[in-house]
Amino acid sequence: MIKDRNISDDAMIQVHKIMGSAGMLMTGELFWVGDSGDAAYNLMSTRIPQDRLYTDLDTCVGACVANRGDTIVLMEGYNKTVSAAAALDLDVSGIRVIFLGEGTTKAKITFDTAVTADMDIDATNITLVNPKFVAGIDSLQGPIDVNATDFTMINAEYHDATDIETIDAVIATSGATRLKIDGYKYFCGTETGDLKQSHIQLNGCDDIDMKNIDIRGDFFVGCIENVTDQVLNARMENVYCENLNTTPKPALFLNANATGSMKNVKLKIASGTTYVSSVGKVSWDDRCEGFMGDGYAGEPLGTVLGSGIEGKVDTIASDLVVADALIDAEVIKTATIASDLVVTNAIVDTIASDLVVADALIDGEVIKTATIASDLVVLDAIVDGEVIKTATIASDLVVTNAIVDTIASDLVVLDAIVDGEVIKTATIASDLVVTNAIIDTIASDIVVLDPIIDTIASDLIVADGVIDKIYSDTAIILSDLTVFIAKYTSDVP
Repeated sequence: MIKDRNISDDAMIQVHKIMGSAGMLMTGELFWVGDSGDAAYNLMSTRIPQDRLYTDLDTCVGACVANRGDTIVLMEGYNKTVSAAAALDLDVSGIRVIFLGEGTTKAKITFDTAVTADMDIDATNITLVNPKFVAGIDSLQGPIDVNATDFTMINAEYHDATDIETIDAVIATSGATRLKIDGYKYFCGTETGDLKQSHIQLNGCDDIDMKNIDIRGDFFVGCIENVTDQVLNARMENVYCENLNTTPKPALFLNANATGSMKNVKLKIASGTTYVSSVGKVSWDDRCEGFMGDGYAGEPLGTVLGSGIEGKVDTIASDLVVADALIDAEVIKTATIASDLVVTNAIVDTIASDLVVADALIDGEVIKTATIASDLVVLDAIVDGEVIKTATIASDLVVTNAIVDTIASDLVVLDAIVDGEVIKTATIASDLVVTNAIIDTIASDIVVLDPIIDTIASDLIVADGVIDKIYSDTAIILSDLTVFIAKYTSDVP
């Protein structure tokens, strides 16, 4: 460190402590900025020349010389209020601004009054060390406006507040090539102001280097966004972004043509798996992960499905879904088969029932057939009896014929006797007696023969009725069998 001849030894000791704590060496002039009346300002006013001590940062910047290595130290408790667009313009190249203090005593820049209030980075090679930014009004629109190359922020912090939300806090345009942010913490407010778009917006600023970033809040685009113009050769390392938006929205919105590399980037969203809008053309190391709202183990970012363990697990899960669908289909088929079996069993039961009925019908027909057979036996016996009777009648007729023949013969004899023996009256009378007896016998035989013939006629009438009944019963049986066969045929599937 080069000693300024206008600064006392005690003051130099204090500067050494400050710069040593910041881990930096310096050349150029050293300027101090504080609020008049503060203890730190009053102390420093007794130890450094008055032309190195200021109460306004913007005025102090104007006192610096470009690229000389000038350093501005903002004392503990200092607050620079920015109330309009470009109200603070860091427009001297190569200056360094250091914010002293910790917590509520840290020097800060507060943006208020107008939503367009901002600090412009319009010169190259500007570095802010340990800066603190505070939003004093809702809906600020880019209060940190970076338009020049090689701008650096180290260990920065940004605070929203109750009912105050900044739409976009840091906006880096295409002129902000080689932007470097190493250490950045965003403290969100109550999330009851206007909805934020993003916290850091990158538009075509190439070769950026962002490390140790911690952003958490509700953003309707993303915690960090690169929408309009892709960033090229971007570097991000040890970055944690959590988007609380419940739509959900990604934690990182990256242009599809962005290039560069990501190392140990952790992205968390409210739900789903769209942690980053697009992996772009960026390389992602194996520590880059995405997390859902439940906070469980993350999924690799930029990993092609199936190439990593998580991808393979997702593939297995997908296969299980397919297998489950196939199993469900087979269960449905099984249920259908079971239903068909129930129907088949019902048909079989119906057939069995019909067979029982058919068996009963057949048994009835067998009984009827047996009855008919029995009736046929009786009929046969009757017929046999009638045959015997007919034979007897025939035998009696033979006897009768013999008697008639005898009578005829006797008549011939009688005629001969009458013709030859007319005179023999006594003999004739005797013969007549004999003749009368013979005639009486014939009459008696005829009387006997007549009831026999009547009996035969009556039996034939009875036999004719039995035969008619047999024909009738046989027709009934044939009709029943036809009905049974038709029913059995229709019931069989």
